[in-house]
Amino acid sequence: MLTPVGHILWTAIIGGVLFRERRGGRFRFTAPVIVTYLGVSLLHALWDSMNGIAVWLAARTTASEWQRALFALGHMPDPTTEQVHLYTCYDTAGLIVVSLGGLLWLRLLVRRERGAPIPAQLPASPA
Repeated sequence: MLTPVGHILWTAIIGGVLFRERRGGRFRFTAPVIVTYLGVSLLHALWDSMNGIAVWLAARTTASEWQRALFALGHMPDPTTEQVHLYTCYDTAGLIVVSLGGLLWLRLLVRRERGAPIPAQLPASPA
């Protein structure tokens, strides 16, 4: 359900900033474009890593001594029912937080642009 939010949202953010920063019909790599690219990359990395983050959080908060011992030996112990449910909660909550962060960022960009003065249009070149 949240998957369309991710890639579409990141494309909207980077595309909006890229088009805002173009001058004379040419795209430019300005500081806002680069910072936005890095921010969108961070959101994407968090989204893609949420599975591993949720596993780590569930194990960190609920692992028993024998599970920790198996982890230390490089083995993945079978999770308990409680850990499976907790993993699902962490994973879903993490995806929601990343989505909300991106939506908030996009909303701030839109609000900023609505308050910005409209740039003067360049005269059309004769054909």
